[in-house]
Amino acid sequence: MASTGTTTFVLVVALLLIAVAMAVVARWLVRSTRRDAPALAPLETMGDRSWWRSAGDARDALLSSSRPEGAHAPAPVLDFEPAAEPESEPEPEPGAAAEPDTEPEPSPPAEPAGDEIEVEVLHRYAPCDG
Repeated sequence: MASTGTTTFVLVVALLLIAVAMAVVARWLVRSTRRDAPALAPLETMGDRSWWRSAGDARDALLSSSRPEGAHAPAPVLDFEPAAEPESEPEPEPGAAAEPDTEPEPSPPAEPAGDEIEVEVLHRYAPCDG
């Protein structure tokens, strides 16, 4: 009969081997059953080292080849030029009376008496295609 120390050591080694085997099977299972939407393929392509090291035209070709069939091409990137800032108005002299350049805000309408209040709802979204 084996001693208690030997039995404990054998059980610990056996449990560690089972744990490693289960971790390997779990990793294989997750990787083999992973399903991404086909529309996300360009994002996965952008994560590859070959895409990062390639030039602009080669990057576009890699992304185009990874898109699913029938997918729309992306919108072109436009250069943005900020508009020129408007010239500031000269500040009035300290002794001069300032002319109001804005009209006074209208007062809010009076609330109707009682518990009934009219509410207007505006829908600003496009109808769904399906």
